[in-house]
Amino acid sequence: MRKTRIMLGIALAISCIAAAALSAQDRKAWADVAAPVITSVEQTGPNEITVNFNALTNNDGSDNGKVTMKSDSGASAAKDFGRTRRGAKTLAFEVKKSGTYTFTVQAARDDESTVHESAPATFTYKLPLIKTTVSALNTGN
Repeated sequence: MRKTRIMLGIALAISCIAAAALSAQDRKAWADVAAPVITSVEQTGPNEITVNFNALTNNDGSDNGKVTMKSDSGASAAKDFGRTRRGAKTLAFEVKKSGTYTFTVQAARDDESTVHESAPATFTYKLPLIKTTVSALNTGN
C-alpha cells in the first residue's frame, strides 16, 4: 500500500512537471509579443492621474510588468501589474505638485532577460486652485 502511494505521488509529480514544460513551450516567442501601448493619460481626481494601457499578460504575453511615472523635477514612482485575461489595464498615481509627468509601461517574462517597453506618454498636471476664504475675528475692542 505504501509503495503504491509513493509511485502515485511520483507519477503525479512527473505529470505536473511535464504539463508545465509543455505550457512553456506552447507560449508565443517573446520576440513576437507586442510591446505595451499607452492608450491615454488623464486626470481622474483632484490629485490623481490615471494611465490606461494595453499589455498582453495571458499565456502568450508577459508574466508581469510595471508603469513608471517620472516628473520634470526628477521624482519618480512605479506600480506593478500581474497577469490577467484582459489586455486593457488601468493604474492610478497620486500627484502632489504641478508639473509635467512622463509615463512608460514595461512588460517582462520571468524567463527572459529583456523587457518590452511602451513609447513614453507625457501629461501636464496643474494642482487645482482652492477657493480662498476670508474670515474676520473680533477681538473685543
